[in-house]
Amino acid sequence: MRQLWHHLIQLWQSNRIFKLAAAYLLLLFILVLLLPWLPLPYAPNYLDFSNSYIPPFTPKSIQTSHFLGTDGLGRDILSNVLYGARSAFFISIPVMTIATILGTGIGISAGYFGDKALQLYRYQLLLLVCLISILMYYGVYIPIQIAQYSLPYTYTINSLAVLVVLIIAIGILAICLARYSYWKKAFPYPSTGWWCG
Repeated sequence: MRQLWHHLIQLWQSNRIFKLAAAYLLLLFILVLLLPWLPLPYAPNYLDFSNSYIPPFTPKSIQTSHFLGTDGLGRDILSNVLYGARSAFFISIPVMTIATILGTGIGISAGYFGDKALQLYRYQLLLLVCLISILMYYGVYIPIQIAQYSLPYTYTINSLAVLVVLIIAIGILAICLARYSYWKKAFPYPSTGWWCG
């Protein structure tokens, strides 16, 4: 980690393009965080039917405070671009974090177990992927959305009940798949080419 920081500091001191890119990303991130408190003239979904298809930077766009113009429904392009950047940041940062955690975990297990020590069947890997996806959706995403929108707690209970039912269904599927020789083929994990043959 210390070496990574050393390389970043060295890049910062010697490369102007790196400074420019880092400053741009930092300013964009600050803008995205402060966006709900900025005094934008229009909300991103506000429909201004009388001012649709206004081109950017024209006298009419400046007069109506639609500086980047409007679309066919009169929505402000500037507000939509800023809120789109906000959505992109709030999607990309968790995805990069999860991908880093998963990649690091797979890399650590590959280094620890080598190429032959940990064996998985094909059906086990398929079920593992299904379980992780279902758990993340019904066990994490849905309860977060329910809490965010202040919905009744019974929705969370229903989400967790669906999660339990799906886990039971995946267990039954595992028993069924374990009977077929194609799905019982063991392969070293983590490895490449496990799907062949």
